[in-house]
Amino acid sequence: LLRVSAHSGSGVEELKNALRDTILDLGPRPTTSAWFLPIDRVFTVEGHGTIVTGTLATGSVSEGAEAVLMPGHHKARIRGVETHGQRSTTAEVGMRTALNVTGVRKEALHRGQALGSVGSLSETDCLNVRLAAVDSLQHGCRVRVHIGTGEFIGRLFLFDHAPDFGQVRLEEVAACARGQRIVIRRYSPPTLLAGGEIVTPNAKPRRKNDASVRELLLQKDTEGDPILDLLARHPLGATTDSLCEALGKTPQALGDAFEQHKRSGAALGFAGIWLAPEHFPAVAQRVREAMESLHKGQPQSATVSKSQVLAESGLGWPAKSFDRLLAKLVDEGLVNARGSSLAHPDHKISLNEKQAALLQRVVSAMIESGASAPSSEDLAQSVGAPVQAIDEMIRLGIETGALIKVDDGIFYPPAVLDQMKETVRAFGRPFTVAQFRDATKSSRKYALPLLQYFDETRFTKRVDDERIVIG
Repeated sequence: LLRVSAHSGSGVEELKNALRDTILDLGPRPTTSAWFLPIDRVFTVEGHGTIVTGTLATGSVSEGAEAVLMPGHHKARIRGVETHGQRSTTAEVGMRTALNVTGVRKEALHRGQALGSVGSLSETDCLNVRLAAVDSLQHGCRVRVHIGTGEFIGRLFLFDHAPDFGQVRLEEVAACARGQRIVIRRYSPPTLLAGGEIVTPNAKPRRKNDASVRELLLQKDTEGDPILDLLARHPLGATTDSLCEALGKTPQALGDAFEQHKRSGAALGFAGIWLAPEHFPAVAQRVREAMESLHKGQPQSATVSKSQVLAESGLGWPAKSFDRLLAKLVDEGLVNARGSSLAHPDHKISLNEKQAALLQRVVSAMIESGASAPSSEDLAQSVGAPVQAIDEMIRLGIETGALIKVDDGIFYPPAVLDQMKETVRAFGRPFTVAQFRDATKSSRKYALPLLQYFDETRFTKRVDDERIVIG
């Protein structure tokens, strides 16, 4: 306890010494490239333009620096710097600072805004704070919140599982930063309720009984990389927004770190979802198991839809992110993609006894027809079954591999295609469409689609009006 008299001057020197010692005990301020200045005055000076003043809250700012005004997201540039009334090239944290600003109109500036480097500030109407209460706090009470140089009206909400923290939801957007100190007063009468430190400037509204807020609010700085540390605790991945919320940073501030982790392979990015590499095998297995479950429920279908797999997997990812994940799974041979549908590599269609018997009769009839592929109507008459049943057998035949589609309405059993390949090989020389047609006892209607199919599957190659065997 220091006794000081402003009238006699008694104790003033002791107070100065105590303040000096306390400041020295704090050690050097942490250095950071991010800076911001809460604006307390805006005016113009003839020949210089717009000037803003305030006390630099963090970092250092120099002439020529790029800046962003918030709220508003206006881009600006620092034309000149003054500290404590003296022209300077740089202002350091804690200094009274005047900045000559270009790129933004004076009418867009006012007290309560903040000017800072890109990524240093969040524009928000919801923030989580660590509280130092000086009076009783009521959940949902209306409050006045002093952030920087602005006063904002909002409500204070408390958490059951984190009693030393609260969430402030403002009635208008404010600019703030993680670690910034604030003052909370009762709305009326405006008596002091608490001091606070912003923990999550870009918070999402959460319920009073939300148990997950404890981990979010007690997030500690670690010796490792904070992004990777968080991803290690999220086996199903985490969104960019949730990571930024947990770390109290803007996406712009963490953008370079995300990209560096993606390039190095330390984190896997899937269109807004981030996953630690060590969790990828488990996520892949989750998708494959979802596909197996769906195949089991649809044994006569060769594929399942993407939306079904996403829902069954329980990942809860956005469709675009899931598409990126599937692309990686396909590249690694863990999933088969057929257009917009998917199939497990080990899945085989299961036919009942009646279906298997009918399919066998259809295949036998097609083998007897040789190169002249019968239509559904012809097959229906041949095997004594409805056309609809024949069409279903053709679909199942293609999906099981018992039939191969060569062209629209033209299907062959693999045995027939193999027989025609042997016929072609027997030529021993380049051959024409007419020669192939005659050798297979077909017509041009079937010969052309067959040869185009052989070309596409790289069994033959067209050279002028002839073809040669290359497969």
